[in-house]
Amino acid sequence: MGVLAFCTGATLYYLVFFRSQLIPRWLSVWGLAGAAVGLVAGLLVLFQSIAVLSGTQVALNLPIAVQEMVLAVWLIVKGLSPQATPKAPEPAAAELHPV
Repeated sequence: MGVLAFCTGATLYYLVFFRSQLIPRWLSVWGLAGAAVGLVAGLLVLFQSIAVLSGTQVALNLPIAVQEMVLAVWLIVKGLSPQATPKAPEPAAAELHPV
C-alpha cells in the first residue's frame, strides 16, 4: 500500500512541476510516466499477479527510481528555473521605517 501512496504523491508532484515549469518538461513527463508504471507494478503486486521484488516488479519500478536520481542531480546542479519562480514584491518605503 505504501507504493500506491508514493505513486499517487509522485503523480501530483510531477504534475505541479509540469504545470509550473520549475524543471524541464521532459523531466516532469518522465516522472509522470515512471509514476504510472510504478503504480501498475504496485497494483500487480497487490493483486498477486507478480511476486514482491520479482524481476518484473524491479523492471517496472526502474524508470521512476532512475528519474528520482536524475531529478536530485538536476536540482543540485541547476536548481529551479528562475523565470518560473515568482518574485516577492518590494516593500514600500513607509513599511521599512514606521513613524
